[in-house]
Amino acid sequence: MVTIEHFMAKNVPKEVRGIMWSVFYMSGMIGRMICYKLAGILFDIGRAWPFIMIGIFHFAFFIFVLIMIFFGRFERKITKEMRSTLIQSIKNKATFRVSNTERKTKTSQ
Repeated sequence: MVTIEHFMAKNVPKEVRGIMWSVFYMSGMIGRMICYKLAGILFDIGRAWPFIMIGIFHFAFFIFVLIMIFFGRFERKITKEMRSTLIQSIKNKATFRVSNTERKTKTSQ
């Protein structure tokens, strides 16, 4: 069984794994808040509508997974070159942010 946790544990480099987990769980929480709000609005319209909405979301996700399996997207492995490029780009952005922060603090003093 392929889950996002298994995929991230095997394919995401250790250097950026924490960042990826944070973004993953933050986006999940934002999605839940939006879903709860939408379900509350739909519940005011009719008691069955929140359940219909979740059923539609599950069906759409099922179709998405079938399409991904059909085109073989789950079998793609991240190569070492792709992994090193990802790590290097994240390190470059991190040093850029640090250097900008240092510049701002030096100019404000």
